[in-house]
Amino acid sequence: MIDGVIRFLVLIAPTCIFIELIIRLRTVRKARRMMQIVNRSLKVISSKKISEHWKEKALLAYSRRIMSVTIIVFFGLLVALISASSVLALEWKLFVSSTPFMIFFDHKDVVLSSCFIALVYGWARTKVCERTLFRA
Repeated sequence: MIDGVIRFLVLIAPTCIFIELIIRLRTVRKARRMMQIVNRSLKVISSKKISEHWKEKALLAYSRRIMSVTIIVFFGLLVALISASSVLALEWKLFVSSTPFMIFFDHKDVVLSSCFIALVYGWARTKVCERTLFRA
């Protein structure tokens, strides 16, 4: 019981840092931008009024934009994940535990707790700061 509570408390800071970095780096906004580009490219593909030659040119430009936004979103998530993982590793060094660090992630309650903390923190931050996470 105590081990589960300690695991939950250790997860709070890294999960909040992960969500905060995702918000600060505007990762969700960039992912929505990518979906807009994908929807535009699908409209070009299904259009009967555009010739095949111009479809090729337009789709090449759309694919370049999608690739650049995908790389930006990937690196944003990577930075957030590395930051949260380093905070978690530092906390793990402070709280001497009997379980090895990587075995910590094998527990289902760790993953579920982290998801729960992320949802609660994201919701609370949205309500307190009065700006939504998913606003385009």
